[in-house]
Amino acid sequence: MLLIGSSLGLLFGFFLDEYTSMVVPLPYFIMVFLFGGASLILFYYVENKKKANLDE
Repeated sequence: MLLIGSSLGLLFGFFLDEYTSMVVPLPYFIMVFLFGGASLILFYYVENKKKANLDE
């Protein structure tokens, strides 16, 4: 999930680079960290839900 989030971050960073006037490396770093962190949070919740279903 981290790699998927990071690759989505690179994709959206490219879009930010193309359609805004941000300094070149900034949109890539922002989006990779944002989507990478969001994917880790999503993974945490998915795993907790999976563990809760196993305990029942």
